[in-house]
Amino acid sequence: MRSHLVILCSLVIMGCSNEPTVTAPNPIHRADATPPAAPVEASAEAHLDVDKEPDDPNVLWREGDCSHPLVEKRCEHGWCAIPSGCFVIGSPEDELGRAPYMEGQVPVTITRPFHFGQFEVTQELWTSLGLPNPTAENEYCSPCLEPTCPVSHVNWFEALAFANLASEKHDPPLPPCYDLSDCTGKPGEGMVCNTVKLTSPTVYECSGFRLPTEAEWEYAVRAGTRTANYNGGFLPGTTYSQVCNCEEGEKTLEPIAWYCKNAGNRQHPVGQKMANAWGIHDALGNIREWVHDHEKVNGKGEAPLTDPEGEIIPKPNRVIRGGLCNGWPTLLRAAAPYSESWTLRDPGIGFRLARTGADNPGPIGMKKARSAR
Repeated sequence: MRSHLVILCSLVIMGCSNEPTVTAPNPIHRADATPPAAPVEASAEAHLDVDKEPDDPNVLWREGDCSHPLVEKRCEHGWCAIPSGCFVIGSPEDELGRAPYMEGQVPVTITRPFHFGQFEVTQELWTSLGLPNPTAENEYCSPCLEPTCPVSHVNWFEALAFANLASEKHDPPLPPCYDLSDCTGKPGEGMVCNTVKLTSPTVYECSGFRLPTEAEWEYAVRAGTRTANYNGGFLPGTTYSQVCNCEEGEKTLEPIAWYCKNAGNRQHPVGQKMANAWGIHDALGNIREWVHDHEKVNGKGEAPLTDPEGEIIPKPNRVIRGGLCNGWPTLLRAAAPYSESWTLRDPGIGFRLARTGADNPGPIGMKKARSAR
C-alpha cells in the first residue's frame, strides 16, 4: 500500500512543471487540537480564496451563477446539517499535487439539504448494530482499537449494508437506499454482492442512510473554503518537494488532521482534531472514506453540474476521499481523488454516512452517536 501511495503521489502532478510556489491565501486561523467535548471550528470566511463580495447576506461567496450559502454549524446527535447550494469542485491549476485530468474545476449545485456524519463511523457504532468488528492491528497506518476509533477493513458493499441496517434500526424505520442481492459473506466478514441497485431513482432521493456522493463529500468538507484544505491550504512559498514527503509536514494540517507528520503511523479516536466550519471532524487524514461514486479517470467535464452521479454505475473501482494517517500533505487536499476496488478491505479505509433532508436524523441504532456541541 505504501508503494501504491508513492505511485499516486507521482501521478497526481504529471503535467505540473517548475514546482510552482503558492500565492498567499487569506489569513490562516490556527488552533491546537481539542477534544470533541469542546471543539474549535475553522472559519470559512478566514480561508476564502475569492475576492468577490456577495450582495446577498445569505451568500458566503458568488462566482458567476454559483452562489455558496453562508456556513453555520448546526450539529446534533453526530450529524451536521448541510444546506443546498453551489460550490466549485476540484482544484486550481497551481495547487500543488493536483491531478490535472481528474481535478478540473466545475460548478456543482446540490439541490437538496442533507445531513453529513460529524464523525467517521466508529467501531462502537458499527458493533452496536450487532456486527462483528473487522478492525485489526496492521503494520501500516495501524488502526486503534478503542470504541471511538473509526471502523476499518470495510469494503464498499459492507458500507452499503451498514447504511441499510442503520435505516432498518432507526426509530421509526427508514427505507433502505440499496438493494443488495446475490451476496456472499456478512458485513464485517468480507461481504461481496453481485448486484447492487438503488431503491429510488437517485441516491439523492432516498430518505434512508447512505454514502455521500463525491460532490456532497467535497461540498461538506470544504465548508465554503477554496484552498487545498479547510484550514487555509499550503503556506506561501511552499514547494512541491516540501508537501510530498513527511519530513517538513504542513502547518495548516497540524490542527485539523492526523497524517504522516503527527499520527505516528496510527489511526486515532475521532473528534480530537479541529472541525471545519460546518462542525465536521477528521474529513482529512486518519482514514480514507468510501463515497457513492465510481471512478471517473477523465474528470467531470467542463459544464456546470446539478446533483451529479446520483445513480449507481456498476463499475468495481469506487471513489474514496480524505487521505489517511500516513499520507503526506498533497494527499490530504480536499480535492484529492483516489479509487479502489469495491471488494477491498483495507486497514486505512472506512466511511461516514449521509442522509437527504433538513431534519436531524437523530441517533443511529441502539446507541446514541456521539455529538460535539
